Amino acid sequence: MPKGRNSLYHGTYKYGPQRLNKGCDMADPTGSTEEVVPPQRHPAPPEADVRIPTPTGTWNRIKEHKILQWGLGYLGAAIAIAHGQELMAEAFDWPHLVGRILMSVLVLGLPLVLTLAWYHGHKGLKRVGPGEMAIISLLILIAAGLLVVFVRAPGERAPTLAAQETVPHSPAVPIAPPAGVSLAVLPFVDMSPEHNQEYFSDGLSEELLNQLAQIRELRVTGRTSSFSFKGKNEDLRVIGEKLGVGNILEGSVRKDGNHLRITAQLINSKDGTHLWSQTFDRELSGVFAIQEEIAKSVSQALSIALDVGEMSRAKGGTTNLEAYDKFLRARELSRQRGGKNDILEAAGSYRAAVALDPNFVRAWSGLYDALADTMIYVPENAAAAQKEMDEVSAHMVALAPDAWWTQAMLAIQFIDQHKWSKAEAAARAALASIPASQIGTAEFYTRFLWGVGRAQEVVPYYERARQADPLSLSVSYELQIALFIAGRPEAAQAEYERSKSLAGDHGMVDRLALERIWSRKEADPAPIRAQYSLFLQHEGLATTLDHILADRLGNREAALAAIHMAFDDPTNQTVNGMRAMAFDADHFGDQDLALAALRRAYVDLGGTNIGVMWELKTDLRADPRFKDILRDVGLVDYFRASGNWGDFCKPVSKDDFECH
Repeated sequence: MPKGRNSLYHGTYKYGPQRLNKGCDMADPTGSTEEVVPPQRHPAPPEADVRIPTPTGTWNRIKEHKILQWGLGYLGAAIAIAHGQELMAEAFDWPHLVGRILMSVLVLGLPLVLTLAWYHGHKGLKRVGPGEMAIISLLILIAAGLLVVFVRAPGERAPTLAAQETVPHSPAVPIAPPAGVSLAVLPFVDMSPEHNQEYFSDGLSEELLNQLAQIRELRVTGRTSSFSFKGKNEDLRVIGEKLGVGNILEGSVRKDGNHLRITAQLINSKDGTHLWSQTFDRELSGVFAIQEEIAKSVSQALSIALDVGEMSRAKGGTTNLEAYDKFLRARELSRQRGGKNDILEAAGSYRAAVALDPNFVRAWSGLYDALADTMIYVPENAAAAQKEMDEVSAHMVALAPDAWWTQAMLAIQFIDQHKWSKAEAAARAALASIPASQIGTAEFYTRFLWGVGRAQEVVPYYERARQADPLSLSVSYELQIALFIAGRPEAAQAEYERSKSLAGDHGMVDRLALERIWSRKEADPAPIRAQYSLFLQHEGLATTLDHILADRLGNREAALAAIHMAFDDPTNQTVNGMRAMAFDADHFGDQDLALAALRRAYVDLGGTNIGVMWELKTDLRADPRFKDILRDVGLVDYFRASGNWGDFCKPVSKDDFECH
């Protein structure tokens, strides 16, 4: 007998009795339990050779257990269930979350079905074994974890690393990153019978926007971008995509006598579904309670805890309805700024508001801003406006000395007085309590940074402001200035190109683009002529000197003669006029005239927008006379006291410094 056959035989004999006993139990048709006597130890005949059956291959097992059939059947059933859910959701207005949960369950159920088919398909095991149970348990745990991740709303996910970056060069100023949940408040529609309450409905929309902006976890789109869709019957999903928000609040206001009906609804801008809606019927005297109620209802719909309380009204608001009405009218006129009459009428409405409620601090703050506009755009009233501004400032300090808007007002006041250390202290005090949603447009602080030559720190603020209000031309204009002064002309030009599609008067933006082209050494005259021609189309902004220079761009001597004549003209002795002449003279290469115009604007006439001095060419800033101007406006004393010399100057000795 061959050796291999003998080894196999003895191995079978050794364990034979146990196998025979089990075999008898299964094969005896009588079911007898009588003990079976083991056979005699005789070698098996050659024809009774015993072989171990070879295991079935993976593909054969798949076919044998009909795994493909199970999988295809499950997919067909899943598609049918998903389609049925979609029809039911549309019919019964189910939340979008139901669909996300169901789809996640159906997707994660496929591997579980395939596992069951592997073990329980055709001719499979009939009992659940330990190995199978372990695999199924593991799949259930993985599916549960993935379900939590997939079903989670986008706004609930952790912020990205980019959103956690801090602003360089300004560690003491907290710039809050944008949160994941986003909202745009569209202007409410005036449905009043006479359609004469548009200012009231707009004011209500803005108050809601301001209240919702107090929530740190909520990113609220700025007023300019939201109100750009006013009167446009555009798909809310398109609006949401343009503004980059996931939710939209819209509504209507109907005012009939003293009765007020407000309807508000919250829309998911991704799919257009209604998340929440409510109608409020109130007497007009309860408008402030209505605002609080709407804000709280919206916050609940977004699953964000909101402690409404008194909010901004406790820090400068009013309970006088008539004073509030005057305040809304004045604010609308101030934003229009269509001409002298609008500015003067706005100031008058603010005066009426504070006369009705002397403790209405927000109206006092609006009056201060309107008077500042008066000094710029109505120069014949500048003296009276300055005197009244001093009185308003004192009144605001007495009413709310620690309020952020009071500190912001003081910061601007100190900047205008060239008291830079006090301006910085007031600006930082305002930043310590300003709402996070308004940090990106903290003009009082960026104006200070510009004045002291710290342009690199300004850019992140206006980039954040652009993100919050992408359709605002004024924000784009300020960002272009910041990029230009910070030495990034290419980025400024790119932002200028983007701004061309934005609504608004582009006169100042086109003028800035002209100055940017002029600042290039050996600039091509063709683009200068083209840009100059574009700027001259703004008749309300272009001066007589601008039109003269347009005809003398190729004649340096004739152009400088015109600038010299304008410099000596008594009617041109204004800050903005002299600032423009400084740029014109700098472009045509008359450094003496440029520095003389700069001194006239900011030393003799006390100009306040000192930050624009840093826009001039590098070689002009290196002139000793430029250093004298910095001394006369108090900047050198601030540099030495603070130790921060900004982006353009540095000390070279105890008593001297240089700028570049």
